[in-house]
Amino acid sequence: HLATDGRGRAWVLLEPTTRVERMRGLLAIGPPPRGVAMLLRGAHVVHTVGMTGSLLVAFLDADLIVRATHIVARGRFVGPVRGASHVLEAAPDADLVVGERLQLVTAPSEAEPTRRAYFASAPEAYRGSG
Repeated sequence: HLATDGRGRAWVLLEPTTRVERMRGLLAIGPPPRGVAMLLRGAHVVHTVGMTGSLLVAFLDADLIVRATHIVARGRFVGPVRGASHVLEAAPDADLVVGERLQLVTAPSEAEPTRRAYFASAPEAYRGSG
């Protein structure tokens, strides 16, 4: 997806579609560049076990409004957050604030080439089918 935040900044939201992609998350590649994040729909708890660094984890409600943010050091678990329906994982310097709403501006099918490129760049050990 492409999205904008409450201040009009553009975001690329990567959304895993297979079980393997979802379980791997950002593990194989590390924190994404600024303006790129992974949207985990229906997630309530996330971890940074195996990551090389910290992540910004934003808990979103059903309307994609940020309910809480945490900088999560590697090797940690975080969540759940009351009222959160989804999790967004981003670089630790991502500037998301509580109360800010992400607005999707493209459908998943339009963002599919970006998603495929991201997940295809993972080492072979992390690839697989759902």
